[in-house]
Amino acid sequence: MANIKHPCIPFQEDHPMRQVNFRMRARRLALIDRAALNAWNCNPVKRSVNLAPQSTCQLVSCRVNKCTLDARDFGSWQGAKTPCGRLHTRRSNAAKSLKDPQMMCGYLRDRTLGESGMRKVALAGLLAALAGKVQAHDLMSLDDVMAAFGWDFKATEIEAQKVADGLHVFFGIGGNIAVSIGGDGVLIVDDQFPQMMPKIKAKIAELGGGNIDFAVNTHWHFDHAEGNLALGPEGSWLVAQANSRAMMAKANVINLVAMRYAQQAYPQEAWPAITFNDAMQFHFNDEQVDLLHFGPAHTTGDTAVFFRGSNAVHLGDVFNNAGYPFIDADNGGTLDGMIRFCAAVLAEIDENATVIPGHGPVTDRQALADYIDMLQTVRGRIRSLMDAGADLEAALAAKPTAEFDEAYGDPANFINRAFTSLGKQEE
Repeated sequence: MANIKHPCIPFQEDHPMRQVNFRMRARRLALIDRAALNAWNCNPVKRSVNLAPQSTCQLVSCRVNKCTLDARDFGSWQGAKTPCGRLHTRRSNAAKSLKDPQMMCGYLRDRTLGESGMRKVALAGLLAALAGKVQAHDLMSLDDVMAAFGWDFKATEIEAQKVADGLHVFFGIGGNIAVSIGGDGVLIVDDQFPQMMPKIKAKIAELGGGNIDFAVNTHWHFDHAEGNLALGPEGSWLVAQANSRAMMAKANVINLVAMRYAQQAYPQEAWPAITFNDAMQFHFNDEQVDLLHFGPAHTTGDTAVFFRGSNAVHLGDVFNNAGYPFIDADNGGTLDGMIRFCAAVLAEIDENATVIPGHGPVTDRQALADYIDMLQTVRGRIRSLMDAGADLEAALAAKPTAEFDEAYGDPANFINRAFTSLGKQEE
């Protein structure tokens, strides 16, 4: 598939070379993507990507100046140059790193940078650059997604960050996990994947904890709740907002714009046995733990978990601190709901609070306030464009996120889902 040149292929929407061929189990993908070509201001006719952990990439045949870029390692892409320099200078931010992807719902993390070097590389931009348009029938399984993202359960370790006495945040593959350890036992918020559970338990034991007594799901997406498949049968009490339990009980398609993931129904033993509608309260490990639901946001079943004694809150994917958020608009998530949800959480915490996002580094109240400001600004601009008759393509071209892109990354998928969610409100 590498080094194939087709200088005469027209860029037709229905041309077979524009159809994405997902062979994720072999970790190979070939494509032609006109949007990516426009972004590069160059016409490489075909590129091949091996999505194994040590990724290789070949960008072939710049028809403008007849040059070729062969970047054997994404980590060294920044130093790569073509004779004309065009592919190098106009490269996408999404190509900065493909090593050790740590995140499904928004962004990639490069371990080679260390804990302080979280790269805000939008998964949306990466997948858009790699996959182009995915048709409705191109549903991906979990194995496909794992291969596409290069997830390596064996190689990835669990890292822990202390938030307060008895409260830590674990980072691994999937969403951030809050872990409360104390005299009453162990309560965790989100549980990643069953393949990571032995390492999660080992880290808990290292910190003085035992078996996991309670696991709270901030929502039903697989990178936050798939660990239920291990914990439920073992006897841990699973807890979630009622809508999340309902979603776990059936199959759902998560539309990530550049790809569509078919999340299968969980077996009954992996469903939350304890649910609530708007609020629930624990008294656990010498502090009050409040579970609050402020309406549809990232999904219809989001939960914010407040550790009152530790002055900390876990928002799940309603707050993404690794880039632009993903709004599951096809399953009831809304941009307006995310703004309301985040604002409600902001009103519950003080300026010294620790804020745990669904993805990205632990942060503070000001970061959440800045995130809300970004959401409100972008929402207003997209709404104005829609009121003026703009379609999605025009909204993307208007660049309503322009001044935020440096901080948050590629906005394409965010704008798409925001536009879609606002449009659904009119239906």
